[in-house]
Amino acid sequence: MNYFTPTSRLLTQAGLSILEALVTLVVISAGLLGLAGLQTTLTREADVSRHRGEATRLAQERIETVRSYSQLANASGVAITWDTFTWSTNFGWKDFPASGITVSELVPGINTTYTRQWTLGGTSDDPMRPLRVSVSWTDQYGIIPDSNINNSSSNEIILDSIIAKNDPVMSGGLNFPVAVSGASGMKMVKNRHMNIPYPATNIGSDQSSYKLSSNYSIVFDNQYGSVVKECNTGTVTTENVNTACTPMAGYIVAGYISRNSNSLSWPTGISLATITGINSTTSKCNFGPAIDQNTLGTEISSYKYYICLMYLATDVEKWSGPVYLGGLATTNTRVCRYQYTRAPGVTDNERNVQPEYSPAQAHLKGYQAVDMSLDNQNYIIVGASQNCPAASVAHTDMVIHQTCPTSTPAGYVRCPTSTAMF
Repeated sequence: MNYFTPTSRLLTQAGLSILEALVTLVVISAGLLGLAGLQTTLTREADVSRHRGEATRLAQERIETVRSYSQLANASGVAITWDTFTWSTNFGWKDFPASGITVSELVPGINTTYTRQWTLGGTSDDPMRPLRVSVSWTDQYGIIPDSNINNSSSNEIILDSIIAKNDPVMSGGLNFPVAVSGASGMKMVKNRHMNIPYPATNIGSDQSSYKLSSNYSIVFDNQYGSVVKECNTGTVTTENVNTACTPMAGYIVAGYISRNSNSLSWPTGISLATITGINSTTSKCNFGPAIDQNTLGTEISSYKYYICLMYLATDVEKWSGPVYLGGLATTNTRVCRYQYTRAPGVTDNERNVQPEYSPAQAHLKGYQAVDMSLDNQNYIIVGASQNCPAASVAHTDMVIHQTCPTSTPAGYVRCPTSTAMF
């Protein structure tokens, strides 16, 4: 018979408790060792991160200080020795070291010392010079850059940049506000839209007036270049603009006409007969001698100037169609238009693009959905047997616009005899 006694139970439990304690100790020790390893890794990674961040800052600092030259010429009275140079000293673009010379310096940091080197390529005559800055360091674990592996390692930062040759004096222009307006996003002469004719007079309230005839003027919005008022007077001032003028909506088309021979006849005016979206009664043009804007009153030889008021029809916001030179001689005349190449922010209408409907049709498709004033829509008259001359202005093509031979009656569609003139 077996008997259970309290003593035997206690002895059995005592042995198991020691084993459990040993297992617990082993588990805790392993955890502590792992935690210690994690802490060591975190400390090292924190050092690496701090060192790399500081090295990047030092490299960027040198790039910006090299870029901070104060003038293009050599700095007066300053002897530049780049290995001992104090960057608080003014220096010029031409003071930079010759191409390929590497300048090195030591920069103390936390737990390490950084070696910063920079090399400037090119010469002082170049518009841009490449710059390479490297920062290396030895950390507390003794790791240094490996020169056998692409001259880089985890303990080296390399930054490349370009230093442009720009006169620092020009940076003062950043203090001036940029005035923008219209589809082209620019204001130019007289701080108004670039397509408002130069002779137009500023009358205040961001408006300018332009005289089209002895008793008729128009008023432009300086910001958008659109025509906002018509006036039954040849002189519009700040005082009478609200009494002599009434609101309207419209735009202008303007430009210069030349000819490659004095034997060719000038047109008698401008035809708007094929334009849609305008009031045909009130839309008219001026055509006459081109005036030198630098010497007002002086005519430009062999040039004419035209300006047309495109008076929008009621409830219409855009107009379309071709603009033709009218009253041309029909025996020996062709007209070429200056068509400008594509550029960002410039519409086809501004470029003077007036495509054909099709080769079988005699008239042009013309401007499309014009919602702004157009200037510099220029033309040249050539002989019937001549091709369009090569453009003397960069970024410009010459395109046939009108042909008026007597042997091609269909050509008369492009050569109207009637004109819309003030």
